[in-house]
Amino acid sequence: MDVNNGQPGPMTSADTLMQRVGDWFYATRDHWKRGLLMLLYILAFSLVKLAVTLIAIFQFGYILITGGPNGLVRDFGASLALFTGDLVAFLVCADEQPPFPFREWPRPSPPDA
Repeated sequence: MDVNNGQPGPMTSADTLMQRVGDWFYATRDHWKRGLLMLLYILAFSLVKLAVTLIAIFQFGYILITGGPNGLVRDFGASLALFTGDLVAFLVCADEQPPFPFREWPRPSPPDA
């Protein structure tokens, strides 16, 4: 038999606490989204470090063999450097907009002739 005639009973301290926690999570949901993105970009940063290492080793070998750097790899490295700057700026909260893929992949300016 329903003692409260279908009406919710008085809120307990546990109900109140759960309500406050729920309200807090709802109010800070944008911060949690950013935190999740930050974790993903920290992983991306690790991959970027590996890519930079591999590019540097490749370019050094290429320079030894041909006497100059590979232009395509150099251009990719330049854009990777810009992406890394965007990534770090987001991670340290210097920029609120997340980098690629939430905005275009950065392209370096062409060298002045």
